[in-house]
Amino acid sequence: MTKRKETILTPGEKIAQQILDNYDLKNTQDVQDALKQVFGPIFEAILKGEMQNHLGYEKNGHTGKSTNTRNGYSKKTLNTSLGEVPISVPRDRQGQFEPQIVKKYQRNVSSIEGKVLAMYARGMSQRDIAATIEDMYGF
Repeated sequence: MTKRKETILTPGEKIAQQILDNYDLKNTQDVQDALKQVFGPIFEAILKGEMQNHLGYEKNGHTGKSTNTRNGYSKKTLNTSLGEVPISVPRDRQGQFEPQIVKKYQRNVSSIEGKVLAMYARGMSQRDIAATIEDMYGF
């Protein structure tokens, strides 16, 4: 009797399977649309992490010694290799927050999108991605 080899999916394969399970993909345009819907939340999560680092406390946490607080979000449309992707960028009350992954007035992110998607597909957590971006870009 032979034993069956267990199939272990890579993190990228798991993400691909989730996309296949949740989207009705019939052609390449459907695949690109699905990836755009995944891409926006990845950048938003990184921006939220940058805001947390800037303020020094988590969302809904105590402000501690900081007099600056979160002040909602502004909308931004990024130009990517997949097309336009709308995102929400966090703001602070004093207007001192300077995002680094997607700088103010920056719209084209095609140079870093591949790197971020590759890290996410490899199963890196948002915290690991943020640390890697810090190593690569110095922020």
